[in-house]
Amino acid sequence: MRTVTNYFLVNLSVSDLLMALLNCIFNFIFMLNSDWPFGALYCTVNNFVANVTVAASVFTLVAISMDRLVLVVERNERLNYKFNTRAEKRILMPRTHIGSKQKAVLKKWDTNDMIKAITSVREKNMGLRKAVKLYNMPQTTLQRFVNNNNMSPEECVKLKIGRKTVLPAELEKQLVEFLVEMDNRFYGLTRTDVKRMAYQLAQRNNIPHPFGSNVTAGRAWFDLFIRRHKNTLAIHKPIGTSFSRANGFSREAINKFFDMLEAEYDTHSYPADRVYNVDETGLTVVQSKIPHVIGLKGKRQVGAITSAERGSLVTVICCMSAGGTFVPPMMIFPRINWTDTLMKGAPPGAIGSRGSDEYFAYTAATKFARYPTPTRNIRSADGDQISRMQRNIMS
Repeated sequence: MRTVTNYFLVNLSVSDLLMALLNCIFNFIFMLNSDWPFGALYCTVNNFVANVTVAASVFTLVAISMDRLVLVVERNERLNYKFNTRAEKRILMPRTHIGSKQKAVLKKWDTNDMIKAITSVREKNMGLRKAVKLYNMPQTTLQRFVNNNNMSPEECVKLKIGRKTVLPAELEKQLVEFLVEMDNRFYGLTRTDVKRMAYQLAQRNNIPHPFGSNVTAGRAWFDLFIRRHKNTLAIHKPIGTSFSRANGFSREAINKFFDMLEAEYDTHSYPADRVYNVDETGLTVVQSKIPHVIGLKGKRQVGAITSAERGSLVTVICCMSAGGTFVPPMMIFPRINWTDTLMKGAPPGAIGSRGSDEYFAYTAATKFARYPTPTRNIRSADGDQISRMQRNIMS
């Protein structure tokens, strides 16, 4: 009960009670009778009591207000500090060690002395405690090595300290080789695939694991796996590659192409303005991302008019020489009916055609092949459809 708040409340109550008993009653009688019958001495005391009790009440209220202000401000500061500290810990704690403590240095003992100590204890030349004092070795480490009879002293000192990996080193090595091979074949595995494969390897090889029943390994295992093999593995964002392009751009195809190119240069010595490169690209007719728009607040469904040909690609064939001259591009639209409106805003001299199937695309490529007149065609290593038709036309 003896708290600051209770002291303030008692002080306020006493001052109000004195005001009611020693001042209010006597003044009430004076106002009713218009006469002061209590003498001159109490008249002075009455005024003094009135001033003292009012001052005590006012100063008590000011003290209560100041106490509440200090308490609320300090409490908010403590809460903000605790919130910020906890937020930083939540952000850093999953993968970062918080604290100023440095990691302890392990394996301070000398390797040769440890081998001698293990050999002496195993051959019963001395006891464990004597070997610990003589060679200055940690007792628990020496005892663990001595009890490991399946390994020689030289193998014991080479053991890695710390928690063992879930998969054995040989199995992890095979997994790394498999991931690299799949990446070279353009079928790289995702994080989920790798974690699921680790779980399956542990299950099929009867290896105890902490993965539980999630059918995949955990995020911690994957992060440590990448960290252990950071010199070999890395996480990349792949670029979409067609099967024909991936199959055509092999080491053998590239070497064959440059051998043919070098032979042609040695034979004919073509100038730069007679060496042309023909390639095509696909342009989408619908924007991939629709920008934000301003609309009515509270409206749940907001639409935007787009082209009906969603997912269609316009094939653009370009041809340019090593000297900087170029043939006007050709645009093949994936449609049956043709209209000149499609070529509005196209570069001067550009050719437009329709190509709903391979026949129309072949006919369109024939028109484009009339512009350059090649004396010799060298087939590239690319293998997509339009490039094959261009090579057949220009051959």
